[in-house]
This record gives sequence, C-alpha cells and structure tokens, in this order.
Amino acid sequence: MKKTRDYNRLKDSSSLYLKQHSHQKIHWWSWCDEAIEEAKKRKMPIFISIGYSSCHWCHVMSRETFDDPQVADFLNENFVSIKVDREENPDVDTYFQQIALKNLGRGGWPLNFFTNSDLIPIAGGTYFPPKDFDNMPSFLTMAKDSVDKFQNHLDEIEKHGHQLIKEISKNPSISANKEIKFEGHFVSPSSILNALKPYEDAENGGYGDPPRFPSFAYYEWAIEQILEGVVPKEFAEHIIKTIEAICCGGIFDQIRGGIHRYSTDKKWLVPHFEKMLYDQSGLLRLLVKTTLLYPSPIFFDAIILTLEYLEAELLSEDGYFFSAQDAESEGVEGLYFTFTEEEFEEALNQYDDKLADQFDNLKKWFGVTPLGNFENNLNVISINRSHLKDILDPLNWEIIRNTKQALYQARKQRVPPATDTKGVASWNFMLISSLCDLIQYSKIEIVKKQAQGLLNACLEGIHNTFIKKSEDGKTIINHSTTTENNIDHFEDYVFFAEAHTRLYEVSGKEQFKKNALLTLEHIVQNYFDGKFFRTRPYSKDKNLAYPNLHYALYDQSYRSPSCTLIHLLRKWKLYQPELTRFDGFEELINSIKQFSLGNPIAFGEALRSVVYPPEVYKKIEVPKSWLKSKEFIKYRTFFSVRFLMIYSSEESGWQICDTQSCEGHGETVEEFIDFLSPKNEKA
Repeated sequence: MKKTRDYNRLKDSSSLYLKQHSHQKIHWWSWCDEAIEEAKKRKMPIFISIGYSSCHWCHVMSRETFDDPQVADFLNENFVSIKVDREENPDVDTYFQQIALKNLGRGGWPLNFFTNSDLIPIAGGTYFPPKDFDNMPSFLTMAKDSVDKFQNHLDEIEKHGHQLIKEISKNPSISANKEIKFEGHFVSPSSILNALKPYEDAENGGYGDPPRFPSFAYYEWAIEQILEGVVPKEFAEHIIKTIEAICCGGIFDQIRGGIHRYSTDKKWLVPHFEKMLYDQSGLLRLLVKTTLLYPSPIFFDAIILTLEYLEAELLSEDGYFFSAQDAESEGVEGLYFTFTEEEFEEALNQYDDKLADQFDNLKKWFGVTPLGNFENNLNVISINRSHLKDILDPLNWEIIRNTKQALYQARKQRVPPATDTKGVASWNFMLISSLCDLIQYSKIEIVKKQAQGLLNACLEGIHNTFIKKSEDGKTIINHSTTTENNIDHFEDYVFFAEAHTRLYEVSGKEQFKKNALLTLEHIVQNYFDGKFFRTRPYSKDKNLAYPNLHYALYDQSYRSPSCTLIHLLRKWKLYQPELTRFDGFEELINSIKQFSLGNPIAFGEALRSVVYPPEVYKKIEVPKSWLKSKEFIKYRTFFSVRFLMIYSSEESGWQICDTQSCEGHGETVEEFIDFLSPKNEKA
C-alpha cells in the first residue's frame, strides 16, 4: 500500500519554478518545516535543490537529471527531497550560497546540497552533469557518495559541517596588516579607476574575461563621479564605451527592449536570455544618468524600449511587476530572440518591402550573417558599433527603428518564453526608485512622461500587493505574491525605504517621507547586530533551522541592500541626525571602505555609499510649491545623489545646509538657481 508521504507535492504550488518540477517522479517537497521534520522522523538525509523559473541551467539539469526515473528512484529511497524557489526564500538561498562560496569558491544556480536533517552540509555544488565527465562527478555519483557519508562517516561530516557554518556565521573582517591605507575620507575615484586600468578591455569595454555581467552599481558609481567632475577623461571614455557596448550588444534586447542577465562572451553579444526585473531597474538607473553626460540616441532608445517592455510584458493587471522571463521557448534557449539570415530578410519584407533595398546595410548594421553568431546559424541581433556613425545618421536611424518594428512583428508570431508572474517586493520597490530617477534626471520630456505614466500605473498596485497587516496589527512587507510571509526580509525593507525616499524627493508628499524615516528606524533597531546587518530580524530567529547570516556588502544579482541602506542613512542624517547615532555605524563604514577597495567592480553600491565625505552631503530645503515651477523641475536634473530634498509647506524661501551649518539661503527660484550655478571666473 502506497504511503501518503510518497508523492510529488509541487503540483499545487503557486511558484512557477516549483510547478516546472511537479511532473517528476521525485517525491519533492517545497521548503517547509514539515519537510525537515519528515527527515528527522525517518532519520534520512535531505537533498535541497535551489533555483528559479527563468534559469537556463536549472532547466538543463532538470531535463538531464531530475526527469530521469533512475535518479528519482534513488532520491526517493534515500533522501527527503526539497525544491526551493530562491525568489520566494532568499535567506535560505543565502545560507547555501555562502556554504558553496566558502567550500567551493563559487555559487550560482542551480544550487544543489545534500545535508543531514539539521541542514548541516554533507556535499553540494551548482550544476552536476548526468554522467561523470572529466573531473566532474555526475549528480548520481554525488548522491551515492553523500548517502555513504551519511551512513558511515556522519560524525566526521557533522564536525566539518558545524565548522563550516561557524565560519560563514562570522562577521567578515580584514586583518590590520591587510588594510589599505589612504589619506582623507576615501580613495579618490580616479585612483580606483586607475587601479582597474590593467583589466580594461579597450576594444569591447568592460573588464576581465567573460562571462560578463553588467555591473550596474559599479558603472552607476562611475557615472556619478564623472558628473561630479572628478574623473579624468581617459577613464570616463572607457566607462561610456562600456555602457554603449552593453546597449549595442545582444545582451540588450534590441527588438523589444529590456536587458538579459549576462553575456557569455567579451563582446556583450551572446547572452543567457533570461530577463530579470531587477536588471531592468539597474539598467534604467544607469542609463538616465549616462544621458546627462552623453545624450546618445542609443541610450534614449534603450530607455524608451525598456519602459515599453516593462509596461507591455511585466506589468500585471494588479499593478505589480512580474519577476522574470525565461531564457527558453519550446525547450530551446534563445530561439524566440534570434533569426537566421533568411528569417531576418523575410521579417523585413513582410513588414515593409522598401526595407529590402537596405538589406546589405541592415545586415551589416545588425550583425546578421549566413553562418550566424549563435547556434544553428541563428543570429543574436545587435547594433554593430563599428558602423555607429552611419547608423546614427537621422535618416538611417529611422530605418533602424522600422527594422526593429519589423523584427518585433515577426517575433510576435512565435511562442514566447514563459513569464514568471510572481511578484517580489524588493524588486518592485527597486523599480519604483528607478522610475523616480527617470522623472528627476531625464532631460527628455517624452521619457519623463513615460516614466511618470508607468509609476502612476504601478504605485498603488505594488503597495496593495506587498504591504500587509500582521496578526498583531503591525504593518509588514510580504516578500512575494506566492508566499504568505513569516520572515521579514532585510532587502524588502531597505528597498521600500529607498523607494519612499525617492518618491518623496520627486513628489514632495509628506507621507512618503514619514514612511522612509520610520522604515529606516525599524531596520536599524531590528536588523543590526552591532557590526553588520542581518538577513532577517532577530525576533524571527527562533525555531529556524539555519543561521541568520550577515547580509553581504558586495553586489550579487543586484546591488547590495546593506550598502544602499548606508547611503540612505547618510543622506537622511541631514534631516534626522539620530538615525546614525548607533554603536557600530562608523565602524561599518570603515569596513565597507576596506572591502570595496579589494574588488571595486563587485562592490559598486559600496563605493556609492562611502565615496562622499560627510561634509559634502547637502540638505536642500525649498517650498513645496516649487514643484510646480518649470525652472526648478528643469534644474533639479543636476542635483547630485548626495543631495537630500526637503519640501516645506510654507513659502519660507530656500536654504542649503550640511550637518553643521547652512551655506546659502534666499527667497526665489531664480536666486536659488543663481546660487548653485557655476560662476564664470572673471578675467
């Protein structure tokens, strides 16, 4: 007689990722206390597999390994198997990623671990092939070895596992003899960029070897410092070249807009094709500031297309944004996005036969060849930067836009990749901040209106979706639309505070300011351990089987929430000084400085959070009525990220202050602009 525990429990899951595994013969559990209790009761090890719905290599391993009946039989006989959607359970993912980094030197997805029933690791890694290959063991080899260790070497394994957990639970530190000495507040941006110069790819932009991720926070830091006028031309040119290469490459969806997760090559040409919401946020923030320096049609087109893409494909009927889109369609990665030469020509002919007169130029401009640049003679569509002068000619640019429309119409006839309709709170709040950046920093009215329209369409829906009341009446943030939250994730509260800071700065609405300040106070009180911020509040530690780790200072899939928080606290200190009057704040800033200098590209948000000395942060207080002034709205485009906007309800004039004193004040918008405008030196 079949036991009730022996079945796949994922069929009724709300998570698309879990549903993708619901057909398998493995007796999968979703992440829950009951699964861990089942392992304890049966005295069995646990197999934990972590991924997300749009992950290409997750799909590959699923087909190769988890669909295999032999693998299913072995797992069912020897393990309690748990599938984890990393987007639903970021703290669980953090725990196992940190183990992987410490033990293997790398992490990523899919992430697979064999543990005892107390989640002490036995063995694990990322992708495992279906058969032993070179020095890489197959999944089944790893599983069998883990069973042997659990049955015959458990004491040794648990001793090593406890030591590993002890190591990852430690707060990070840099020994005194490895500290980088510098004069003044921090190392200058030009010195940091100079240290990275040996790693520059002069031809393609970027740094180092592929794969290449568009490290948005790092490039945003660099652009902000170029805007401050403290970066020499040679370094600025490399940053601009890199951003242009990203926007021209196949990593950016030239046809529909939006950016793919990363490039597999140094030319930013062939991506893994999944699209993540947080990457769209990072792209928009970076591009709108870049246009202040280099107003190229390439950048404006990327912004407009991405906003159109977000509204058309990721905005739900409930007003929140979906989390991701898959890399595959019809089981083939990139099939939806790529064209053979013949398909390219056919798409143009069907849309406008006049485009046929431009076939030679268009194939040259879009990098289309008979052999292709991808698998099976397919072409990833890109903009050929060696022909940018011709492409950006106004007449040719119109042809480029028509060609993109033709390819989009052809693509609409295909089976699209799956969209994960899950909403993730932190990612939605990130996008709100990016839309606010577009509203403030774009000089192009159509971009401002497009961003404002999208913000209007999503603001209420996002808050209705993620802001909830707990049983005791407290306001909480529910992490995702597919889970009922029982853990208050650090990142959700940080990016909520940032979103409401930016909403206040562009709208002047007092409630946004109150929300930001209350949330910042809540975070400091509940997540700070005296040295670092933790992934969840201490009040949630009880009865959880995995430790409450510190939240990383480096950027991972997206910018570090810990460092975003530091930047917010340093800004709001101008208005509410007591926010930073807690033990450990200055020590944390010093730690961020040291860690960021070890690997600046990976610590982009860290650089943004500590680059400015305290005295250059400025509070700009103006009457709220100025938000109706075209002159003021136009001028605030130039405000640095180190400025905090405060709006007074009374017509009391303006003032500009730091934490010690006010350096300027007056009555009118004209006086304000004159005070801040650069003065020409008299001959």
